[in-house]
Amino acid sequence: AALHDPTTLMMKTLIYFHGFQSGAGTATVGRFRRCLPDWRVEAPDIPQDPLEALAYLRALCAELRPDVLLGTSLGAFYAHQMVGYHRIAVNPALHLSEMPEILHVGQYHYLQPRLNGDTTFEITDEIIRHFREAEQRQWDHLRDRDGRAEPILGFFGTRDTTVDCRSDFEQHYGTACTASFDGEHRMTDRIVSEVLAPAVRSFR
Repeated sequence: AALHDPTTLMMKTLIYFHGFQSGAGTATVGRFRRCLPDWRVEAPDIPQDPLEALAYLRALCAELRPDVLLGTSLGAFYAHQMVGYHRIAVNPALHLSEMPEILHVGQYHYLQPRLNGDTTFEITDEIIRHFREAEQRQWDHLRDRDGRAEPILGFFGTRDTTVDCRSDFEQHYGTACTASFDGEHRMTDRIVSEVLAPAVRSFR
């Protein structure tokens, strides 16, 4: 939808942050649009370099002022760092640089073409180095919260065999901010409709 379309101005906005190798064209975006027809659902193609990605996403959030941010996997790593917004982090991949089976130097194929038509991308030593840097700094925003509760929810699939960062998430945000769902790492129609869409609506 156009940014200034009068039919969207009164709607709440959800921004979805996709995972590694994915993009704005992922089927998960369509699932959210079907489950939240009264919401404006935006989804960007996120840059591969995490330092570039964080700067880009912060600028995008400042522009769109979303009511809720929701990220899955690597997208959840970015979403939880967007200070000042209601955030939902699903199966967050908080330490991708420590997973060489996923993140390594080489050429990758996107799971679906990006908005600009790109179908491949490259991971370099520099990008991996930037992941390490971004991961080391990902909790910096918690230093100045003065004991205030973070407006964040973490959801963790009970059958997720790809990523397991629940203990780290709970260490920093507390167990009251976390919940489990019956599912794996990838999102399905059921998870979006029964778990995540209601969580989006729960933020006031």
